[in-house]
Amino acid sequence: MQNISLKTLLKTETTANQFTAINGLNSSTVWCILEDKSGNIWIGTNAGVCLYDGKKFDKIQIALPNNTPNNKYDVWSIMQDKSGKLWFATTDGVYCYHGKSFTSFAAYEGVSSFMGNNVEYILEDKKGKFGLADELTKVYFVTMENL
Repeated sequence: MQNISLKTLLKTETTANQFTAINGLNSSTVWCILEDKSGNIWIGTNAGVCLYDGKKFDKIQIALPNNTPNNKYDVWSIMQDKSGKLWFATTDGVYCYHGKSFTSFAAYEGVSSFMGNNVEYILEDKKGKFGLADELTKVYFVTMENL
């Protein structure tokens, strides 16, 4: 299978392939999907995140703190910011991927005064503020200084 963009796929394909844990996903429970600026597909599941390059799945390990229940986490939402960094909203807060490593912005460390640990949605607005939503359906807009 060749590496093609999701936009091209949606315009030209009339059939679909189903991928599950049998095909290399870390879980068959998928919460979100994102095509990055390079055309790679990032898939958030109830067991972390996978990267699909059009041929194979790579499981990308986010280092979790020891206090994460059962050392299991959900990746609820993935966003690529204007600078190209990838952001992951997870059971244990927000993580930023720099291409080789993650920086943790766990909710209890930086924004615990207004959010729980479970961040389910993340986006960046036109002004560069991040919108975060938690499991209690509260929405917050914060600047990078807050994260």
